Amino acid sequence: MASNDFFWFLSRSIDVLREESHENYENLALELKGVRARVSCGKKHTVYFDDMNLIICDDISHFDIEARFDDFTIIDLVDGRCSILDAVLSERLKIQGKVSILYKFIVAMNSYLNGALRSPGFLPLLSQYRQSLRQDR
Repeated sequence: MASNDFFWFLSRSIDVLREESHENYENLALELKGVRARVSCGKKHTVYFDDMNLIICDDISHFDIEARFDDFTIIDLVDGRCSILDAVLSERLKIQGKVSILYKFIVAMNSYLNGALRSPGFLPLLSQYRQSLRQDR
């Protein structure tokens, strides 16, 4: 995965959360335990936690929830320019699935964003991701 790829960013940022914001990492992993999410951001992959480890795989045929967004939506969420609710209402973030799983997904996203704000190692990673997006324009 290239450094301008959302899935590269997701994988690395989850590693940072595990090391620097363990409580948020545990909340995220526990909320998504048993949930397979088909995530579309340029590419499509299935994302899930297996024994507290993030797995990103190419098999997109089996999933419980689907989330679609672009790189800039993620940047705006992390930067606080929009909330998860704002992103959903403006259709920048499209999520589909059973209500109980949608709830778990939203709670997990909040844990991710809260952990990101509290992790010093997240800022350089975000800067690298943001820079790579500028270069692709």
